[in-house]
Amino acid sequence: MKDLGWLVLAVAAGATAEGGGNELMGWSEVYRREIIGADGFRVEVPMIVYGTAHKGRNTESHVSDAIKLGYRGFDTANQPAHYDEASVGLALEAATEAFGLSRENFFLQTKFTPAAYHGDSEPPFDATADGAAQVRESLQQSLRNLRTTYLDSYIVHDPMTKHEDLMVVWRAMEEAYAAGTVKLLGISNVNVAQLARLLADAKIKPTFVQNRLQSTQNSWDQAVRDLCKKHGVIYQAYSLIGSNRFLLEEKGVVSAAKWHGVTRAQVLARWALAEGVQLLVSPQSYTHKNDNLELGFELSAPEIALISNYGHAERGLKYTGATKIEAKMWNEMHEELQVFWANPAGGEVLSFTLPAKQTEQDAQTASTFHGHRFNIRNRGGRLVKSWTADANEGEEQSVKIDLQIKAVFQSMFSEPLDVFWVSPDGSEVSNGALNVPVSSSSVGVQPIDVGTWHGHKFVVRNKGGQKVHEWVMDMTRGSSQIVTVPRSRGERF
Repeated sequence: MKDLGWLVLAVAAGATAEGGGNELMGWSEVYRREIIGADGFRVEVPMIVYGTAHKGRNTESHVSDAIKLGYRGFDTANQPAHYDEASVGLALEAATEAFGLSRENFFLQTKFTPAAYHGDSEPPFDATADGAAQVRESLQQSLRNLRTTYLDSYIVHDPMTKHEDLMVVWRAMEEAYAAGTVKLLGISNVNVAQLARLLADAKIKPTFVQNRLQSTQNSWDQAVRDLCKKHGVIYQAYSLIGSNRFLLEEKGVVSAAKWHGVTRAQVLARWALAEGVQLLVSPQSYTHKNDNLELGFELSAPEIALISNYGHAERGLKYTGATKIEAKMWNEMHEELQVFWANPAGGEVLSFTLPAKQTEQDAQTASTFHGHRFNIRNRGGRLVKSWTADANEGEEQSVKIDLQIKAVFQSMFSEPLDVFWVSPDGSEVSNGALNVPVSSSSVGVQPIDVGTWHGHKFVVRNKGGQKVHEWVMDMTRGSSQIVTVPRSRGERF
């Protein structure tokens, strides 16, 4: 039996970050968050939780298989119409005996489902009692079903119709928190207004929001996720695959899956983890259960943005049909450069640094998609080159940063001129003479061709040595440039 690898992210003062397990070592993201409560207790929260809804008579076997594969977090509810809470408890009890595990090895979460949300089934408590009494009765039954004396997380299944009714339920949940019966609280199926009001009125703030996460619903539920982030609430996503199956056919997702050698569903799951979302997964097959624990690959920033922006059609960002492109970049300049990916949603993300004086053999690779732009800057932040991936150029492309510029100097000035290159030590080196134009609409008949570099400075002087024009080469204007010396002020032909 393998164990789910853990990496810790401290989310409260005094928590520590350390590694453990063997399966997923070396990740840059977390598989666990350690929550430190007001009284100092610690709850280890796995970022992948196995959901037990709609498993029916097979609930116990599904949970047992999940434990064998390495799952340590489980979500259920005291809602007999859709969950078999008692079978979850049986599986956990059997696992502790068979594998030498203890209750502390598991993160156990269940839900109080208000009386109105039990469908045709009878609620497992007195539905005529007030909301607080319903919570107390349901909680005690959940503890018996799950064969435990405490819960790591207790969630109200729905925000209810009236906020006042929700707060009666929440106060009862806060009492269970104060008694140590439950360690953390949460709410499910909530919108941003309901969550904001709960955060304002709750004495014990929710640690979790459990919502359906789909790209077509409010742009990946972005407003709720943003509010969660602001208040340190963990967003639990259910139905990630079931609600977004059409994305499995998007060429960008298909391309990413092919590149990383994983399934398309794994690409979506890995995206959610990269976004800081806790995954509530509910696969039926053994293979799919295992796939959710085999996420030891990292998506690139463009791949993450690709999926995030499927939910932002209003921004005009179209990625359908995106083609994966591998771009080799190397820097032949005499200064170090930084390569930034230009996020279509705004801002830049540092991809990597290019040392000075590279050759093609030193090239570094950027994995990206058609239409994505990279800005290459020096350490001072000056833009020296922009490059946009173009699928028409193939799936493998080369980007050389040498910034050599071919410049043509021409004159509309009324007298002969000389062009000088200003060397780094300030001295001026002659690059030739410009003739006098023959008319107001013409330029010197013998322009000067100059091979130069980005950042090089030129001055143009008349025969008396007076400076009449200057120019600094800038690669962002292109690798071929025409520099026209204008007529002097007030001059007439």
